[in-house]
Amino acid sequence: MCSVKKMTRAVLLLVSFVLTACGVGNEQTYIQAVEVNTKNLTSISIVSSNDRVREGETETFTALGNVDGGASQIDIQVR
Repeated sequence: MCSVKKMTRAVLLLVSFVLTACGVGNEQTYIQAVEVNTKNLTSISIVSSNDRVREGETETFTALGNVDGGASQIDIQVR
């Protein structure tokens, strides 16, 4: 009989945790947590240290993007 009471308490405790976790926060909280980047990409250029790459070899390319305001940022490097 004692184990049935313990089991019932454990189940009720688990259910209360689940219900509490599901109710924490709201959609507005999540929306406010996201910061949207309003900069616009005005141009992009892809550069390499070599002008030729032999077949079977690899080369690193760097993409440079210009955004509103003229700032350049390195976005990606691909090998």
